[in-house]
Amino acid sequence: MASCNICIDDLKTPISLPCGHIFCSECIFKTVRAVKPPTQFHPCPVCRSLYSVAPISPALIPQQLRLHINPSIRRLFIDSAKGESSNSMTNTSSNPEDELARLRAENRNLRTQCVMWRRRAELHGAATLGLLDFARILRDKASSLSRERDELESRCYALKRQLDEEDYVPEARAPSPPTHRNEDFRASDAAVAALLELSSYASNPGLIPIGESVPLSSPTSKKRPSVSAPEVDGGREGNTLPLQKRRRRSDQFGTDSDPPPPQ
Repeated sequence: MASCNICIDDLKTPISLPCGHIFCSECIFKTVRAVKPPTQFHPCPVCRSLYSVAPISPALIPQQLRLHINPSIRRLFIDSAKGESSNSMTNTSSNPEDELARLRAENRNLRTQCVMWRRRAELHGAATLGLLDFARILRDKASSLSRERDELESRCYALKRQLDEEDYVPEARAPSPPTHRNEDFRASDAAVAALLELSSYASNPGLIPIGESVPLSSPTSKKRPSVSAPEVDGGREGNTLPLQKRRRRSDQFGTDSDPPPPQ
């Protein structure tokens, strides 16, 4: 005898729902009454599919459609199977050889199916292992490619920085050395040079005085007369420079022009 899924007992006045599950009528009625507030649709206790508890009046259904329209809750009548079971037991006991042959055939069939499923399991396991190995290889390859990409990015960044530095060096031009010209000399430099020449001329009276150029040696050039002893200015002691040369020196200090070219 079948049992109810609500009270876990034998079915008493069984009824069927549209989903096909069978319960006791009292169990279903208690379930419907327990829902507050009352509603038209209720879920099945097993599969949770909804069914309607609103009754349908047969008078409102045409005669040709009554076979196709059934109420949501239907009463069932279950016949007892005790007579059939007793008859089957008598038939099987009367032919033990046939029952033994049937059991042997089922055993062979089960063994064949076990062998087939074992082979399928082995093939499935081999395929799964192959997929796992392939996934591991792909993961290792992806990690190596990621490392190689990082190395190439760092190398590219270093080369870019080096290229930027090389492009920046020619733009930074070194300052050109200052060109010395006659007008760039300060008066103090000219005074120092003149004092050095005066001191050298005082120690060696035979030198050419400042402001005079040395004549070029040529067969037609005449000899310059020897320099005579200078006259003493005012009879003061220690003043050995002639007046004319001192005037030339004072004229040279006052002007910044270059000495005249040689004749």
